[in-house]
Amino acid sequence: MLQQQGFTEAEYFELQTKAARRQQLSTAFFADAAVPKAAEELLSRFTGDTRTIDYQVGTLQIDFYDAGDGKLVWRGSAEQVLRDNPGSPQERSNMFRETVAQVLSQYPPR
Repeated sequence: MLQQQGFTEAEYFELQTKAARRQQLSTAFFADAAVPKAAEELLSRFTGDTRTIDYQVGTLQIDFYDAGDGKLVWRGSAEQVLRDNPGSPQERSNMFRETVAQVLSQYPPR
């Protein structure tokens, strides 16, 4: 699931660690104290931070057609977030083969 979102396990844990640190800092500073209005507004902006991430998604689609009448018999697909660094040609080839195997594992329909 993490790979589908474009994260490695290490990247995911790094994001979660940073979020936990922000929460711990805000709690440590203001846990039992009366918070000044300016600090409350600052904290609200800090914890309510909205971030936008742009990413590209690649889709692999495999269609099987009936040779006799040309009608679609089966369609399988997989999506994956594309990384900025796609890796070496061998890594890309392996990823492509794994994705094809994943799609074809859904055939025949159960």
